[in-house]
Amino acid sequence: MFRDNFYKVEQDWCRARGMNYMVHLNHEETMTSLVASEGSFWRDMRFVGVPGIDNLNQIRPGIVADFPKLAASAAHVFGHPRSGKRKVAALTPPVNSSSIISSSAASTT
Repeated sequence: MFRDNFYKVEQDWCRARGMNYMVHLNHEETMTSLVASEGSFWRDMRFVGVPGIDNLNQIRPGIVADFPKLAASAAHVFGHPRSGKRKVAALTPPVNSSSIISSSAASTT
């Protein structure tokens, strides 16, 4: 129901206007969270013109991150020529709030 009444409607609207429809689902980096939040990744991606993923600092050294393959696989399975990803704060070390406080205090003295 969600696929047909949301993703398909948006894809049809974009296609009618000559635009690509790119979207990612919530929690695609953790399959159990994705299923709880969105249901079937494959069902939802069927009508997305450019299947995507969102990288919010989940990809970094020492982390097994295979979820970016989902977007490329969905594009391949459903015959779409492209996939995409949104990268926000990717490949950066986690922020240490104590170092920000220390450097802020040092700059005001």
